[in-house]
Amino acid sequence: MERKKIMNKNNDADIWGLKHCDATDLKLEELCDYLLGQLNAFLMHPISVKEKSIFSQKYATYFIRSEQPFGGIFQFEFDGSMTLQILDEEIYIYSTLRLFSLKERIGLQRHEGQSIVELVYEKKAHNENGKWQIQSWVGDDAGEWEDRKNID
Repeated sequence: MERKKIMNKNNDADIWGLKHCDATDLKLEELCDYLLGQLNAFLMHPISVKEKSIFSQKYATYFIRSEQPFGGIFQFEFDGSMTLQILDEEIYIYSTLRLFSLKERIGLQRHEGQSIVELVYEKKAHNENGKWQIQSWVGDDAGEWEDRKNID
């Protein structure tokens, strides 16, 4: 699947200035395409979109996965979601990833059940662009992703 290139250099400013009334399906998709490019650069690995879920003036979620295995004999892959959400005029941008090696789900031993990696897109100062960062690697306590033992 070929990703369209977003040439608007103000996308980061558009994200932080986004209001419910401005959040059309097209605008949310444009901003999520930009964020996907930023996530791709942060992870240093190509990402493909499996599905998009866009709800005007509220949120957009992309269901994503790594395009091919990486990491030599370990054959690492990931899948998950990336969401841009407007809640009470605040912007929240996050991604939840499940990691796999040799097609089997991997996680931290200290977690009962499975683990997920949570990433956030935030900016530290008003005049800066946002950046993806790892927020935490946590247990899937809610069991939301528990059924995903293998990557498809």
